Amino acid sequence: MHKGGILLNRAGKGRYDAAREVGNEIRYIWREGKNKDREDELEAKGAWGAPQWMGAKGVVQSFEAVRTLYRRKGFVRYLDHEIYQFSEDELSGIREQGVDIGAVASRMAEDIYQEGYQVAYAVHNKTDTENIHVHFAVNTVNYRTWKKRHENMSETSRRQRVFRQIVKEALHQYPE
Repeated sequence: MHKGGILLNRAGKGRYDAAREVGNEIRYIWREGKNKDREDELEAKGAWGAPQWMGAKGVVQSFEAVRTLYRRKGFVRYLDHEIYQFSEDELSGIREQGVDIGAVASRMAEDIYQEGYQVAYAVHNKTDTENIHVHFAVNTVNYRTWKKRHENMSETSRRQRVFRQIVKEALHQYPE
């Protein structure tokens, strides 16, 4: 049928290992603060499990509140940053069928939230390159269990399959 997009996991050694980086990343993906000059690239934004109506500051405060529940000493990574890059086939279907890409991104973020993690997301469209992708800033502390998120390649691959399925379902909701 169609080829699916790719999920990139930007978490890694030395990344997002300081609390201040949470706010920096959320302001970046939401194009707030010093990133406001690139606001025209922002197609949609939102959050699950955090007060998006308060802007990046409210999301950061909400992430911090959940993080205080983590009982272990030492904190290695405060945030997971993932990016879903739509495939050409997916983008073609989205354009042809007029699919609401913001709703697709929200559904993807909801999937992460259902696993117990707060998430902020944003759809970027770099119009000069036709590079449409979704950023996810994920709190690394689970709001249900208060345990740390452990990401690995198999988890990223599983979520990539889920995200591809979400896109596929969105495309099938619209008649061709």
